[in-house]
Amino acid sequence: AVPISGTLYTLEHVLDWELSWRGCVCALVTSCIATVVGSIVVEDAGLYEMDEKYSYGWPSSQMIGWAVLAGPLVGLGALCFRWLVKWFEKFKPPPREKVCFSSIEIDDRIWVYRREGDFEVRRPAQVLDKSKTTVTIEIEGDSYSEEIDENILEKTYHP
Repeated sequence: AVPISGTLYTLEHVLDWELSWRGCVCALVTSCIATVVGSIVVEDAGLYEMDEKYSYGWPSSQMIGWAVLAGPLVGLGALCFRWLVKWFEKFKPPPREKVCFSSIEIDDRIWVYRREGDFEVRRPAQVLDKSKTTVTIEIEGDSYSEEIDENILEKTYHP
């Protein structure tokens, strides 16, 4: 059960539900490796021990009373925390936005996607010159002319 729950956790929180076969395989392999390492490092007798009265018996009226009192207070604290997080999100910088070819200007910094082996990587580039169908860009010190489609460009923001 641990590799399955670890895989689902990785897909949900780390990969933001990226369900490509590569994402799923990587999540599964990572979870299996973590399970194997955990089984070697963590003892199997349990990490903590609870008294029998909390494990097997019904909760007492005192425990139910504390739960009734503390539950709404903890929920209110969580609600206030969420409001605080939403308030701080107003101050985030704007996201990168895709731009069309016609809006690119000389000296803009853009991202250019390149195929390297089996992977598509994103490289920063500086626009040196522009004509109607071609942009001259500089990537990592190499200057060359290339036709660029608007689907593979993003403009970066610089304060």
